[in-house]
Amino acid sequence: MTDSVKRFAILDFGLFYVHGKGTATNQGRLIGIPGYLIQTVAGKNILVDTGFHAKYAINAETATAEDQLESFGRIERLTAENLPSAQLAKCGLTTEDIDLLIMTHTDIDHVGGIGDFPGVPIVIHKDERAFDRPRYWNTQPLEWPDAEYRLIGEDTDLLDGLTLLTTCGHAPGHLSILLNLPQTGAVLLTCDAIGRPAELEPGGLIMGLGTSRSERS
Repeated sequence: MTDSVKRFAILDFGLFYVHGKGTATNQGRLIGIPGYLIQTVAGKNILVDTGFHAKYAINAETATAEDQLESFGRIERLTAENLPSAQLAKCGLTTEDIDLLIMTHTDIDHVGGIGDFPGVPIVIHKDERAFDRPRYWNTQPLEWPDAEYRLIGEDTDLLDGLTLLTTCGHAPGHLSILLNLPQTGAVLLTCDAIGRPAELEPGGLIMGLGTSRSERS
């Protein structure tokens, strides 16, 4: 591997409120929807996840009804400023500057913009790509885009300082990311493998990985 990680940025893809129905405490929670931009020494730009579909920035209420998402939660904040194109612009980039797309999994709040990067290779777990369509939610309006897919089946060093970790459980093909930044050192992006503070307690992570789809974020 001749390339290495130089820096990364956290992208703001909006806020989502998850209902607490069916949980032990019956309490809802507000979660941020992040994406990540990873830049390399060789000048490559890697985008991790794509947030909700752009239709949610146009009319969140209509999109929520269309996807039957109201039983799970509601959009708290998501405007055009939270779409990948706008977030990348804050970093001085356009969608055409992306060289590689990593999909940690294909739930509705991660996969919405998967088709907005034509010609960009997509790194994804093989078990996630095995579905006929991206998992999305109760509805499945998305098709797999015509792209080069690089399938991951085990922990993989993508480049120096970027390791993909197979953390299946939240989704059949969930990926987490271990970064080694030049100044900061090791940074672990658990994505949705850890979604609640309680999952950091002894035994909590195992419980979190086994959470049913209706309780996941």
